Amino acid sequence: MTQIKPDEYGQLQPSRVHVPKAVTGRALLWSMTIGMIIASGVATVKAGIAQGRGPSTLPRIIRWSATTVASEHIHVAGAPDVPTIQLKVTLPPPPPVHQQRSLVIPFNERRAGNAAVDYLRALTVLPQLPREAAEVEKRQRELDEWLTVPLARLPLKQVQARCEEYAAAVFALQTGARRRYCDWQLDEYLDPEQTAFLLESSANYRHLLHIVRLRLRSHLARGDLEAAWQDWQTGLQFSRDVAQSPTVIRMLTGIALQTQMLHVAHDWMQHPKCFNLYPAFISLPRPLFDPAIALEGEAAFIRRSLPQPPELEQKVLSPPEALRLLTVCYGSVSRTQSTGPLVGVALAGYAAQQAPAARTELMQLGLDPKRVERLPDAQVVALRNVLLMRGLWNEVVQLFQLPYYRTQPVVLRLERKLTELTQRQDLVLTLYSQSVKSILKTYHAFHRLERLRALLQAVEAIRLYAFHHKGLLPENLEQITTVDVPQDPWTGKAFLYQRTANGFKLTALPEPPDTPQSGSSWTYEVVIVDQKP
Repeated sequence: MTQIKPDEYGQLQPSRVHVPKAVTGRALLWSMTIGMIIASGVATVKAGIAQGRGPSTLPRIIRWSATTVASEHIHVAGAPDVPTIQLKVTLPPPPPVHQQRSLVIPFNERRAGNAAVDYLRALTVLPQLPREAAEVEKRQRELDEWLTVPLARLPLKQVQARCEEYAAAVFALQTGARRRYCDWQLDEYLDPEQTAFLLESSANYRHLLHIVRLRLRSHLARGDLEAAWQDWQTGLQFSRDVAQSPTVIRMLTGIALQTQMLHVAHDWMQHPKCFNLYPAFISLPRPLFDPAIALEGEAAFIRRSLPQPPELEQKVLSPPEALRLLTVCYGSVSRTQSTGPLVGVALAGYAAQQAPAARTELMQLGLDPKRVERLPDAQVVALRNVLLMRGLWNEVVQLFQLPYYRTQPVVLRLERKLTELTQRQDLVLTLYSQSVKSILKTYHAFHRLERLRALLQAVEAIRLYAFHHKGLLPENLEQITTVDVPQDPWTGKAFLYQRTANGFKLTALPEPPDTPQSGSSWTYEVVIVDQKP
């Protein structure tokens, strides 16, 4: 083993985080379901129909418009370099058992009531932004800087003044986080026409959480660990409640918020008065939130938007009625209610073009060939699209119930299938495929969050081992036996551990190049220093 010796660092220095410039306002674009992904393509489609372009041209137009937005996140997040997070820490002891803190708000501190009511109250008392765009940009630049500047350089007076502006909103947020349950009561809003409401509230919640993080940092800078811990609990609980909303849009927002609150650990680990956070990470639920709520809500959204298979299967529809249902399918996936004659004519031609292949696929799915032959073209295409996408949807949803490393063959197969579907000259099927792809991206984001939590817990397990062994670091992670060192949930194997001259590195390795989301990896480069009195 290597003895960690004092080095040139006289005091704890703030971390330096080297990451690609991936976390920007564009993240909100990615955190949308198909309605938002293809929003830019709808106008293009309408223009194409009005100009008389045939149905064979429309899929290519839609595919380009949809994938332009959807692929933007992949390009930014898939940077080849592994982000390195540098921390300079001491080896503090864990708190005594009777003083151990939980990052989950204890039951005896919770009060009766629905947290969602308080969260909505927080939005109603948000301070008004300045009218001048330049002043708004200045305030945002200041906030961004204050959330990343070393604690020692945090302008406490200015930060306190900014936080006081949001005192009422933060109080409502703190109150909500300590309620017994959270019911967003969004059932009536699971409709294509209500996505603007969902996005507006998500943006405001993001901004409010930034203020909570800023308050937390100011408390740490002043040495008020109790107040900082309460803010950390508040931010984590609030972000979990947002994630457990009945929409995928809100779930993705909640994942982003929880990621920010996990990154708060960097400030805590480097604080000279902070204890080891291993017991606190153990207190967090596994997984951090239940994704089933959002997935069930999204399924309800789809059911309201689409004709159901029984409606399409139970009888042979007339050609006009079948075309009406196919138009409903088109309107739902494009989030438009366009049912004019031009759309009908275009879809009728599209149905006639796609019907032969659709009949074959329905037979492959087990439907009676004689019955399939009697169905009009539009009914055949609508039924084929609904059944194919329902099967793909079910496969994607089941992925959330399995360890990430066990699902990669299924993910690759689904990716190939979705790519094949989007390459067809099939307007509705192309758009449906983009919808399922958005859920698949959510699946990766969900497990990326779990990977980050496991990595942070492993860092604290190593620090705990070194504390109990007088500064000696383990030769390998298997040597740590008194506490659990979580495995990498993406690989099912240990994180890559390497001792250095004055600390260690812990890496969540990139995925093989042939798997999706290969940019989801980090390295923690930890320097252990003596704590000066």
